[in-house]
Amino acid sequence: MTANHGLTFYIVGFLLIVESIFMLMPGFMSLRYGEDDYIYFFFSSGITLLTGAACAYFFRNHPKEVTKRDSFIIVTCVWLSFTLFGLLPFWTSGELTLVDAIFETTSGFTTTGSTMLFDIESATHGILFWRSVLQWLGGMGIIALSLVLVPALGMSSMQTFTAESSVTRSDKIHPKVTEMAKYMWYIYIIMTFVLIVLYIIGGMSVFDASCHALSTVSTGGFSTKTDSIGAFNSAYIEYVTIIFMYLGGINYALYYSILVGKGNRLLHDDEMKSYSIVAVLSTILVIVILLIAGNYTSIETAIRHALFQVISVMTGSGFTTCDYMTWPVQTTTIIALLMFGGGCTGSTTGGIKFMRLIIMSRNVKNELKRTMHPTAVVPVKYNGKSLMPADASNVLTFIAFYVLILIIGMIIISLTGCGLEDSFGLAVNSIGNVGISFGNYGPSGQICELSSIAKITMSVLMLIGRLEIFTVILLFTPSFWKR
Repeated sequence: MTANHGLTFYIVGFLLIVESIFMLMPGFMSLRYGEDDYIYFFFSSGITLLTGAACAYFFRNHPKEVTKRDSFIIVTCVWLSFTLFGLLPFWTSGELTLVDAIFETTSGFTTTGSTMLFDIESATHGILFWRSVLQWLGGMGIIALSLVLVPALGMSSMQTFTAESSVTRSDKIHPKVTEMAKYMWYIYIIMTFVLIVLYIIGGMSVFDASCHALSTVSTGGFSTKTDSIGAFNSAYIEYVTIIFMYLGGINYALYYSILVGKGNRLLHDDEMKSYSIVAVLSTILVIVILLIAGNYTSIETAIRHALFQVISVMTGSGFTTCDYMTWPVQTTTIIALLMFGGGCTGSTTGGIKFMRLIIMSRNVKNELKRTMHPTAVVPVKYNGKSLMPADASNVLTFIAFYVLILIIGMIIISLTGCGLEDSFGLAVNSIGNVGISFGNYGPSGQICELSSIAKITMSVLMLIGRLEIFTVILLFTPSFWKR
């Protein structure tokens, strides 16, 4: 069966219309604050709307059935299209060059959080709000949004969610994926509004609270301040941010389980337990190192900064309260290792995900057992259930590709003149959608100083990491396009 390209154009067009509506919001924000760049948002929205409407209209009669091959094509095309049109306000306003606009938009949609803005405070309210909106849309997933709109699309089936998301079969919270996406968005929206209120109570302006809530719930990391959350110098705001970053790293399917009276699943989920244990142990270790080194004399301050940075890195949020590059080198090593993990599957985070790390470690343990007992049948178990060999193989293959692509990206970045530590940090930051790095490009560094090749390479890594690698790689395999 050949690919249904007409359907791809139809879905892309429909979602571009949605993007054009969201693009109006920062335009009105600029008007509210008397800034002249509102015209660029309205212009960009118009271009996006016309393109989307044309695609949706001319391809409206194509069959609405989605094959597995179509789903991978649709997902990739939607993310590329959203990025292409999402960069228009940055570029047409002259705020960023084309390459920088590509980077900023990709960083936003993938919730990476690295930025090309040198002086964030000098940017207009419209630009700052658009950055946060990008992360909020990308956090839950553009495809998850499309599933909520499936009835309007007139589609009878939809496989694109599994192509874009890391949610496994066991994570499904409703027999219909469309209903599952709705519940996830309900929870996502409620968390956003609750956080806005909490930030306002902490002393943030309504604008700052809105921008940071959109970025925190999505574990994105874009801030309205150059010094990120640390600029507010508020323990209350930092603790609130810690809580919601942590919540953003949890599988949203578990939230739904609580709503339907199955909260015990939260306590018995292997991934949730590992995620929490690693967070606690890493924080304790960092606290001890900081106190021994004398970086902080106050135990509470050490606990707060250590906890904030550990959760920020684990969830790929990218927020900072201080320059952790001034901490002892041991803490930098811990932070670097945490960049690989990410949060839970079905969350807004990037990285390898704890589910895969758990399955990998158990598979290694079983292989050691088979070495001693060759005839033993030792299945890999996850949440008390034995996995199919193909599932365990899929995880190991994913991790192998993850490391391989990371190394390739690191090499390309290093060829642009970056040192080994900087190249490694930038590559891990990008493919893991972390938003912060180490070396010369840590919290006090400026990624905007990188070469265009390095920026494009990082943009590609961000997209590959957000789409869980296989979605992109499959498009480059000859067998994928054969009948």
